[in-house]
Amino acid sequence: MDKTSFLKREPTEKELKRGKSEAIVLGAIIGVVITSTIEYFLNVKIPAIIKWLVIVGGLSFLSQKFLGKHLGKKITFQKQNEEYNNKPEPQNTQNEVKITEHKKSKKGLVWTGVIIVAVIFIVAVFSELPDEQDIELAQTDKSGSYSEQSGNLYRNTKYDFRIKFPGGWDIKAGDGPNILQKAVNGNHTMSIGVREIPAEYGDKTATIKNVIDLAEFKNSILGGVQEKFPGAKLIDYGESKLDNEPAYWIKYSMPYTALDITVEGTQLQYQVLNNNIFYFITAGSTSNEFQSVEAELMKSISTFVIENY
Repeated sequence: MDKTSFLKREPTEKELKRGKSEAIVLGAIIGVVITSTIEYFLNVKIPAIIKWLVIVGGLSFLSQKFLGKHLGKKITFQKQNEEYNNKPEPQNTQNEVKITEHKKSKKGLVWTGVIIVAVIFIVAVFSELPDEQDIELAQTDKSGSYSEQSGNLYRNTKYDFRIKFPGGWDIKAGDGPNILQKAVNGNHTMSIGVREIPAEYGDKTATIKNVIDLAEFKNSILGGVQEKFPGAKLIDYGESKLDNEPAYWIKYSMPYTALDITVEGTQLQYQVLNNNIFYFITAGSTSNEFQSVEAELMKSISTFVIENY
């Protein structure tokens, strides 16, 4: 009996199950590689539900469905090949060549299937992921029913935070669509606002470092300020923590003109991301007064606490 005829047996149920198991593991590995590659090179955050249930789980399912049988046959072939080689029969060089080619063709078929599955899911992911420009942050809810104030302590029960403004300052409702509360004392100002990421696009465990790096943060803030206030200049920026959460900060100067009077101001802003909410604290004064009030502003910023426990 030659080797070619010996290797015609169909895979057993045990071998097919093993083939499906290997296909599931292979699909999961490919899913992890694909999602990691997409996130790294395109700088996007794929929601965990899509990553694990659809891509990794889906690839595992399709791999075992379409590749399980082929891997089972491969296991059968390898097993029979070992059994035959242990037989005390002369080897046939011609048959060995055919078997090697058969084995290579099986490998090619398996990896072709893997590539097809991977391509299908990459296309599916990109068709479902929203374009960055299409994601709109939720409108800030400035309802007074969520605001609580006791002396210089301000608390917001909607966005779960509290902060102590400098003592003796005039505390009032914030201006603009995203500023919840502000405090004023002469030329000195301080405010706190929020922007919320819609739940379907966000990751509640993400911090500001997961969604933007420090250089991008600096360029984004400074670019927006310079667009509105030509002549604005960067003073400093960096990374810190607020309430033990990673935070970015930036300090810049900007000219402000009203009628024929131009005043240069200095602004300091801190931003932190928690539970899909961007919190931003902005404090400033005229540039010639900023240094005298900076320590008081920093003390107030340090009292910020997230209360989502």
